[in-house]
Amino acid sequence: MKFDLGDSLVSFDVVSLYTKIPIKEAIDVIFHLTHPDTTTFFYFEGEFYKITYGVAMGSPLSHIIANLFMDGFESKVLSSTILNLKIWKIFVDDTYGIWLHGPNMLNIYFHHINNQSNSINFNMEQEFDGFPCFLDVLISMKVDGSFFHQVYQNKTHIE
Repeated sequence: MKFDLGDSLVSFDVVSLYTKIPIKEAIDVIFHLTHPDTTTFFYFEGEFYKITYGVAMGSPLSHIIANLFMDGFESKVLSSTILNLKIWKIFVDDTYGIWLHGPNMLNIYFHHINNQSNSINFNMEQEFDGFPCFLDVLISMKVDGSFFHQVYQNKTHIE
């Protein structure tokens, strides 16, 4: 790009964007972009692919839709059982919790959350030697009941 004599640089900034978004119009835009009749393609390693289910990985809208979906999913799970976790922390698709009701009931709870959607399934990792991993952080409980954490790296075939 070249600037011509008389060109001016300019910037535009929306005033109070978040508090001014018309919700109905935003929902209409999301519906249009995610409607099954809307064709979405992506390009990977020299090939074009058509997305036939879900939202496109890497699209700026996908992260927002995932967060909105998981917020509703979380509400559905937590309101549909009497045995909840002491702590339930969720970050997009990763959940961390403290379970109080014993291992047998944990398996029932795990089955319950995996039956809340035909599309969404969870894996479950329990602590091993006191170290569950959440978002690449190992979290452990000290003898006094407080928590300790450290960065976690998966073992690789190189090590």
